[in-house]
Order: sequence, then structure tokens, then C-alpha cells
Amino acid sequence: MGRVLAYAHARQVRPLIPGGGAGRALITTRRLLSGLEGVRRLILGPLPLQESTELLTGILGERSASDGESALTRLSELCGGLPLALRITGNRLVSRPGWDAAELAARLADEEHRLAQFKAGDLKIANAFGMSYEQLADSARRMFRRLAVVPGRDFDIALAAVAGGVPNEDAWEALDDLVDLGLLYDSAAGRYRFHDLVRLFARDRLQEEDVATEREALTGRVTSWLLRMAILSGRWFEPGYGRPDRPDPDLAVLSSAEEPTGGCG
Repeated sequence: MGRVLAYAHARQVRPLIPGGGAGRALITTRRLLSGLEGVRRLILGPLPLQESTELLTGILGERSASDGESALTRLSELCGGLPLALRITGNRLVSRPGWDAAELAARLADEEHRLAQFKAGDLKIANAFGMSYEQLADSARRMFRRLAVVPGRDFDIALAAVAGGVPNEDAWEALDDLVDLGLLYDSAAGRYRFHDLVRLFARDRLQEEDVATEREALTGRVTSWLLRMAILSGRWFEPGYGRPDRPDPDLAVLSSAEEPTGGCG
């Protein structure tokens, strides 16, 4: 017996998991469902570039030969390894035989309009992200939007707290929710990062829901904090300075208010 289920909460799934005897349930979900016991979890991350290109080539079928390997590789890079993004891109090219793959790649290279380009009929990448976003509490949504202004590839809890304007404990809770719903990736080193397309989605939500003056103030606060951290880190190597005896009150958002944690990578 086999079943494929799609649910959002562990309490919805427990009654449907086979009990005794032979049986198997395949559960697909945007949440990690960490409350389930005795299950095998398979977390699907973005596809490597080679596999992404192979998937896109398979979707395109015969026309892939005329599109050119370099153009398809570039399209795969811009899709960031997300199967839905690759499916949308492939469907757009297949349904429009006159389109050139290299031209579509050039259009997707424009970050300001990239997210809007990932749509084919009723398939929209933003809708998939929106389903996770709508499940967040208001505080986690606010954190998600504000993290879009953080520069660099990744960030830590201290910088997230600065961006969110909340204590570290509240930042931890919001980040856990974002990871749980697949809107952020975390690591054993305590670093968090967006997928490139999810970052664009967060930026769009920030532009839609916050006024320009608030965004400017937020960007200034994050930039100032990063600058202070860089100065403090550099002073550790100055003769006669080393570790400060007392924490800088401006850096009180650090969980320990002691060693700089690196903030943004």
C-alpha cells in the first residue's frame, strides 16, 4: 500500500501514518514536521548545476539542441537549482518556439524583474514562496522582509536581531520558523542564508508593505552595525587594545556583548 499526502502540520499527519503491518506513506510538506516520530526525512535542496541543466534539457526535448549548451547552463544558474523554476523556464520556451534561450537568460539576469519572469500560465514561483510566507506569524513575516536588506551571502543571529529590531531570543524564534518553512537555510556554524530567488521575494514583500522612509532607516541601521562590528574586529589587532574590558553599549544586541560574531559573510 502506498499513499502520497501533502499536509502542513504534524497533527494532521499522525492519524494517517500506517500503524501495524506493511505500509508506506510518502508525505510532502513545506514544513519540516519535526514533531513526527519514527519517520525518515528526506530534505530536498536545490539541484546541482549539472543536474539542473539535465532537467531543463529534458523539459525542452528536441528544441534543446538548437538552444545551445551555454544558454541552457546560464538559465539553469539563474533558476538556482529549483525544480519549479526550471519547469517554468522550460515550459515558457517550449510553448514559444520563436523565443531564444539566450534572450530569456538575459531577461532573467535583471534582478529587478527576475521574479516576475518566473511564470508560465498558472505556474508562478512567487506563489510557491507565498504559500510558506502566509503560514508565518506576523513577527516572522516582518523578520523575513527586513532580512532582505542584509548584504552578503549569509548572516548570524546578531545581525538578524539588528535587522528585525528585536532581542536575540525573538530573532531565534523567527529564524526557526523561516527555516522550518524552507524560506531560509541554516548551517551548523550558526549562519543563515536565503536562496537567491527567495531573497528577491522577500525584497518585493518589503517594498510592498513598508514605506520608503522605514526601508532607508532599516538599511542605515544594518549598515551602521556592520561598520561598528568591522571597527571592533579590527581593534583586536591593534597594539595595546585587544579585547575591550567593557562591551560597547551600541553593540548590546550581541548575545554575549563580547566577541564579534562576523555578522554578514
